[in-house]
Amino acid sequence: MEETQMIIFALELLDEAAFMARDINYEFLVDGWIPDQGLTLMNAKRGGGKTTVAIDLACHISTDQDWHGTRVDKGWTVVYVAAEDDKGTKARLQAWYRSNYGKEESPQPGRFIVLPCGFHALDTDEVDDFPRPVLDRHEWREKVACIVETW
Repeated sequence: MEETQMIIFALELLDEAAFMARDINYEFLVDGWIPDQGLTLMNAKRGGGKTTVAIDLACHISTDQDWHGTRVDKGWTVVYVAAEDDKGTKARLQAWYRSNYGKEESPQPGRFIVLPCGFHALDTDEVDDFPRPVLDRHEWREKVACIVETW
């Protein structure tokens, strides 16, 4: 017999005044764009440039550079899950470093870590297990951003 899963949501409905009165404080990894905690989703049609933007963002974060005039919080390590296109990821990384530093490697080794495999985002066991190879092989810093390409 097939097991059925049920998802239950607990909702708290607030009018605008009650919502705006809530004490919600967090910092930004990229000012005004990406909070330093939680989940941020970038969505566009296939071929819309998501991978290029994601790698550009990850490179700025991992090298402590502001992102196109927007302040980036310093000291973050990026784990980039290259679930879709290893060759394209490598080519974009090399191009970014060459364009910004005149060489095909990061000036801050160890701050951009690539996990060249994917996982099924709706499978809780896979989601729980996916960081294991990275966690087992790297000494961790306090601030780590994970970018998953593609969902």
